[in-house]
Amino acid sequence: MKSLTALVLVILVHGFNAEKDFTLRLKALEQEFATKLQQDDLRIKNLEETVKGQQMVLYDQWKTIQQLNDRLETQNNIIKRLVDGYSSVQENKDSKSIGTPDDIMDSGLSRTDKKDALRELNEPTKEASFFSNQQRILNYLAQKDSHETSTRGANWTSTNDGRIDSHDTLDADENNREQLNVGAKYSREITRPVAFTAIKINSQTGIGVNQNIVFDSVILNDGGGFNAYHGLFTAPVTGYYLFSTTILHTPHSQELHAGIMHKGNLIAMIHGFVNVFEQGTQTVVLKVRTGEQVWIGNRDYTNQYVYGDYYSSFSGFLLHQLE
Repeated sequence: MKSLTALVLVILVHGFNAEKDFTLRLKALEQEFATKLQQDDLRIKNLEETVKGQQMVLYDQWKTIQQLNDRLETQNNIIKRLVDGYSSVQENKDSKSIGTPDDIMDSGLSRTDKKDALRELNEPTKEASFFSNQQRILNYLAQKDSHETSTRGANWTSTNDGRIDSHDTLDADENNREQLNVGAKYSREITRPVAFTAIKINSQTGIGVNQNIVFDSVILNDGGGFNAYHGLFTAPVTGYYLFSTTILHTPHSQELHAGIMHKGNLIAMIHGFVNVFEQGTQTVVLKVRTGEQVWIGNRDYTNQYVYGDYYSSFSGFLLHQLE
């Protein structure tokens, strides 16, 4: 009887210890699961915040792309107006039947009619675009050049409206007649078209200070002046040129300073802020002589990044040939 009681007591003690051990293990498992659930909840929250941040970034980038498309469309419209205006000027110039100042001077017109004809020849064309003022601008430039390079006296002055008046008689000598046509050498017919457009398709990374920004896809290169490998335009003839460039700066820890360069001199600057997509555009008109070069270069900061994918471009064309 005593042995039976002892056996029962042993069984009870063993069962109690087993139940206690099972309870401890169950609590440990519950705590482990709770910890894992808490960690999973934290990861889910972090992922939600990351997704939300990415959505905001994508939305900002979408807005930036929309703005860039609008700017590109505006730039294309400006270039189209420039080309249309230039064509209009050429058509108006070709349609004139008055002749050159020499033709007028050698004609049988009366002195008053000759004077009126000369004024009409130098009168800006009203129907043309802003290019119609080219004769007045060129006359001024030629007069300035004449004053700087010649010691001969000139009796011809340019009035505020761009017309040329004489303070001498119409039977002046050949020198005065040459000065009357002071803009003639500045408005020669373009013997061959010079125009180029290059687009950056591949993005350019690690751009150093004073390093050229290249544009790898050449859309137009009439006159053969543009070199896509080096990003350089070399003028085939002397004249007045229009240049335009658009640069897209990607999010970067440094600002972008890119410039239109002529003969190593900075002409105009494009700026890009840090850590955002930003696109800048500059358009200039330069007098470039045969063999001189124009390019787009990185300025003040090293290790720059310029975005491609058709968002960056470099264009130019000859407005007036001088030689």
